[in-house]
Amino acid sequence: MRKKLSCLTLLFLSPIVFFSCKKGDGNSVTPKSQISKVTLKGDGYTDQYVLSYNASGEVSKIVVSGSLSYTINYSYTAQYKVGTYESATGIFALDSTVLSNGKVIQNVHIDKDHGDTITTAYTYDNSGNLTQVTESESFSENSTAYTWQNGNVVGISSPTSTNTTTYTYDANAVFQAGDYLYVNDLIKNGASVILNKNLVTGSTATYPGTTITKTFVYDKDSKGRIIKCSEVEALGTGNVWTYEYNN
Repeated sequence: MRKKLSCLTLLFLSPIVFFSCKKGDGNSVTPKSQISKVTLKGDGYTDQYVLSYNASGEVSKIVVSGSLSYTINYSYTAQYKVGTYESATGIFALDSTVLSNGKVIQNVHIDKDHGDTITTAYTYDNSGNLTQVTESESFSENSTAYTWQNGNVVGISSPTSTNTTTYTYDANAVFQAGDYLYVNDLIKNGASVILNKNLVTGSTATYPGTTITKTFVYDKDSKGRIIKCSEVEALGTGNVWTYEYNN
């Protein structure tokens, strides 16, 4: 049972990104609030993600329940991050991530159920922004390029595919923990390699013969923290995320 989709697959199904919670170009902001619980309501399903943190503020465990049930445990050293995926029947996948100055350089994901190994390499520019992700599996290799503007990722594309995704931002809203892109990555990988300067407000994904545009609508509590994110498309509201915080 494969419970973790590959990075590139996820990018074009529900555009998200991958790993390591550190500053990028000096304009991005590391979230101060820790999300302790995420509830995702989709079409006919409800999933919950309960997050625990270590003394350094890193995600140490994610307990997933709903359409799938499993736990991810993370351990850290200065140069490595290890993730263990475990269900009721035992460990089914492992992640080994190489870090350099806090940035993800390489990730190896081993799917024990299927015998697959996916190796992902990350490239950054001189400002520390992610510019390319290259994913290798068996005899195939795929690359994804990231375009930045004003401290935000504005485009994702692949030289081997016509699929593209662009993003829009609220120039008056600073990035925070409830951001759509950040939460999608947080619940799957325990952190995010992309911390934008501003809050993402929408995406446009272009595939052969079709274009899907989404608007992200946020609700906030009295402290100004995002407690709900609704994904709005042409046919109405799609997925809805609600959040709880530790602090």
